[in-house]
Formats: sequence, C-alpha cells, structure tokens
Amino acid sequence: MTDFTAIRDPEELTTEESIVWLWHVIQNSNHYSQYQDIIDSFNKKNDVLIKGAEYKHLEMTEHFMKLLDSPATPQHNLRYLTVLRILFRSIDNIDVAAKMNIIPTIKEQLEKSENDRTLALVICRVIVNLTFYFGSENVDLLICSKYLPLLINTIHRHRTDPMVIRYALNSLANFTWSSDTSRSDASDIVIELGSIDLLIKLTEEFRPNPDVMLDACNFVTNLCNDSDEAAVSFARSKINTYILETMTAHMDKPDLLEICCRTLYKSCDPQHSELSVVLKATTQCIEVIRKYSQEPAVIHESCDTLTHLCENSAQAQAVARDNHMLEFLLEILGQCPSASETVESCLDAIGSFVHSFSDLQESALKAGMLKITAEVMRIHKESARVQVGACVLLWNFFHHYAAPIATEYKNDEMIIAVIQALHNHKGNLIMCKLAIGCLRVFLIGQKWTLYRISHLGGLEEIIDAVEVNKGCAKTIYQFCQFYHSISGDQAMKIKMVQRRAVEVMMHGLETINPKPKKQKSVIEDITSIVSCCHEAKLIAIQ
Repeated sequence: MTDFTAIRDPEELTTEESIVWLWHVIQNSNHYSQYQDIIDSFNKKNDVLIKGAEYKHLEMTEHFMKLLDSPATPQHNLRYLTVLRILFRSIDNIDVAAKMNIIPTIKEQLEKSENDRTLALVICRVIVNLTFYFGSENVDLLICSKYLPLLINTIHRHRTDPMVIRYALNSLANFTWSSDTSRSDASDIVIELGSIDLLIKLTEEFRPNPDVMLDACNFVTNLCNDSDEAAVSFARSKINTYILETMTAHMDKPDLLEICCRTLYKSCDPQHSELSVVLKATTQCIEVIRKYSQEPAVIHESCDTLTHLCENSAQAQAVARDNHMLEFLLEILGQCPSASETVESCLDAIGSFVHSFSDLQESALKAGMLKITAEVMRIHKESARVQVGACVLLWNFFHHYAAPIATEYKNDEMIIAVIQALHNHKGNLIMCKLAIGCLRVFLIGQKWTLYRISHLGGLEEIIDAVEVNKGCAKTIYQFCQFYHSISGDQAMKIKMVQRRAVEVMMHGLETINPKPKKQKSVIEDITSIVSCCHEAKLIAIQ
C-alpha cells in the first residue's frame, strides 16, 4: 500500500495510485486546497479508463457531484468538472450522476461559460462523454433541456477557438447519433438552428485543422443520414471542396481520411454536386485506396464512396477505369485480406466496374476474378455480407456477360463456393435469393454445369433453402426460374421430384399471399412446375 504521507510530488504516482490517493484525501479532508495538486495530476493522466470497485469511483462521482452543487469559486468548479469528465467514461458513474440531477447542473455550467473559454472547453468535453454513454432516455432529457441551442451558441461565442469548436461539434455529433428515437429529433432541431450554414463556414475556416475537420465531418454525416434536405444542401455547397482540400493536405492521417470518405459518400452526390467536385472526389478516393490498401477501415470507406460515385457518374467511372482500379482491387482481393469489410467493399466496387464496362469483363476474367471471388468466399464463409457481395458480383456478371469466353472460366471452385454459401446462410432471405439466382445463371452457355451442380449437392441445397423460406415469394420465384432453366432435361426434372420438389412447391402454394402481382405470377409458375413435376414423377415411376 502506498504511503501517501511520504509523497511530495503527485507526478510520482501512477494513474491508479492517483485515484487511490485522491479518494484517500477526499475521505480525510473537506478542504479543496488539500487535494488541489492531486486533481491536477489526475487530470494529466486522463487517458486511463477508470474501472474496478477498489478505486471507489462511484463514491468519487457522488462526492464531486455534491461539490459541484455546493457554493464554490469558478476555479474550484472547473477542477471538479475536470475530474467528473474523466469519471464519466464509466456508464456506472454516469448512472450515479444522472440520479443526482447532472442534467440541470451541467446546463447551468454551460450557460455560465459564454465568456469563459476554459470552462466552455471542459463543459463541452463533459457533454461529449455524457452523450456518448447516456442511454436514449437521458439523451432525450438533454434535448428537452435545450442543450442543443446552448452548444450552437457556444460555437458562435468561441468561434476562433478550435478546441472549444472541436468538442462542441463532437457533442452535437453524439446527439445526432445517440439513439434511434432521439437522433432525428436532434437533427431537425440543429438544422432549424442553422447548423448547415454554420458547418459550411466552419469547414471553410478550419480546413487546415484536421482535428476540427474530423469532428465536423462526423456531424455532417449524421445530418445527411437523418435529413435528405441536409444531404442535398451539402451536396450543392462548397463543403465537399473544403473536405477534399483537407484530405489532400493530410494524406498521412488514415483516421481522418476514413471519416472524410464516409462523409463524401453522403454529401457528394453526382446529381447535385458540381462535376469538377465529383471527379476530384473520385481521384481522391483512388489515391486513398492505393496508399492504404492494407488498412481495412480506410479501404471500406474509400471503396464504398468510389462505388457510389462511379454508379452515379459516367465520368467518375471513366476516371476509375483510366486509373486501372479494377485490376488494383482484384490485386487486393487476391491477397485474401482477413478483414471481411475490406472484401465486401472491394467486391462491390469490382462489381460496379465490371457491370459498367463490358470491355473490362474479359480483362477481369483473365485477371482471375472468378477464382479470387471463390477463394474469398471460402475464407469468409461465415460472413453473410461477403457471401451476398460475391453472389451479386457473380450473378450480374454471368447474367450480362453470356459470351462463350465466360463458360471457359466456370469451375467447381466457383460452384462449390455458391452452394456452400447457400448451405451456411439458408436462413438469410437475401442470400438464398442470390445464391439460387447465381446457380441459375451459371447454366447459361454450358449444359455440363447443371450436372456439376447436381453432383456437388446443389439441388438438395436449393430445395432445402426453399423449404426453410417457403413463405418468401422472391426465394420461390428464383427456384421457379431455376426449374425453368432445366425444363428441357427430363433426367434432372426426375431428380428434382425425387428430392421433394413437388412437396416444397405445394407448400409454397399454401403459404404465399396471392394478392401482389409478383406473388400472383409466382403462384402461376408454381402451378406450372407442379404439373411438370407430376409428369416427371409418372415417368420416373414407369
């Protein structure tokens, strides 16, 4: 046990010892001056998460909340708030503070901070932790207590102070992301308070400051998620230009680039943004992908944004093509990255390029796209999102590219990967529809594929999947399309009969609601297939 009486310099203590010492002094004195130094030391060690009942953190929270409510000098309150901010990294501590009316107490301090930069900074940092850890019910109370206009006002009052602005923006971002019920309400309020114009001006002024820009981008993204009006306003403004300038100046900061790309995905829209901005964003995303190909989070955001831009702009597609992004993304996938989000984003981008440029399809084949896709499906077999992305790529490719060269690249690895995806994720409706659709388009161009699908257990997996999702019209529709694809092969129809196809289809007739047009056509297909199955069954019996 540390002998506190022998300590002369608080800096000699570890963070845990500081916590113990602070509590020791609190228990043995009611005078602030006797633990002022340790509070300063405690503040300097604020990078640690306070945990463990042995440090009495719940009692410390209660004690400092009482001190904050008691008459004290502004300097004392500032130090109490500093300790509480660190304590508020624990949900348990926040629960204690919530029961002690933390919401009106902090609001009062925020109101006092108009002309006090230091107090404003500490209060905003306290609110960041409160909004991050608070449950939705307490966040709603913060909104009702008019915290949002106070934070907006704090930015206006301290407009030239990047630190205050950072944490005020961080707090506002947390409000607009804090819960499903309160998020849209918070976004509507801050939009009415002029936050869109404020953010545009702030990004213009602070674009050289990566920290302010990161927090501003988070806030912009949240507003775009909640408000189409905000997204269009940002798309038509200069904010994307400022974000792109920040990215160009700070290509050495992957965390910032990740957030900027995520924001551009929402705020840069080829339908509303200037073409020059769209093309600059495309080029910037390409540079980020090339520089950070081994950073999963960065690749995920930059690929998603590149795909978004290319799918909505022919000029952006041309830029990506001229920069050989298809080949580069296949190279990344060929390294079999362990992060599923990287694989998912690369598959989406590759699918977009292949779909957009027919002359790239042969290049993709020769670069090993099918083999690479099958391999990442095998490695990430537990990830439904990867399987869905791969099946979308394969389905679209073979559906739109049925030239003879495509058949040369069909192989068991690819068929096995799709059958395995169907087996592992048959409870996933989207996965079932896509996998059955893939197996159907594999039949284009070569009859042997049907026999390989049958030999590798594909027919059983298809019927099992339809049975699991027998109430889903889309899944049964894909089964109908698959059955139509083999209608000329009597032997295969007999195999389908032997594998419960009639029973599954009859049950499908009983479970699908016939009112919607598509479902009605599915029922007509099922009726036709059942009839064919009965014929096949009679032939099999004979």
